[in-house]
Amino acid sequence: MQRCLENGGEGFLENDIEFHLAIAAGSKNPFLKEIMQVLREPVVHLMYALKGAGIERSQAEHLKILEH
Repeated sequence: MQRCLENGGEGFLENDIEFHLAIAAGSKNPFLKEIMQVLREPVVHLMYALKGAGIERSQAEHLKILEH
């Protein structure tokens, strides 16, 4: 995601979704993993509709999640 930001943001949203899917998979909670899969497409559409608004702030929040 950081490299996407450094290259103008292209691919950031897709990597954002993959980040959350990886967390869901790592949780070993089958319900969480399934709900993330169900929500994936609507969330991607919403993010594209917002045209990546605030991706710098989003990246900062993702880094905090990763640290924890």
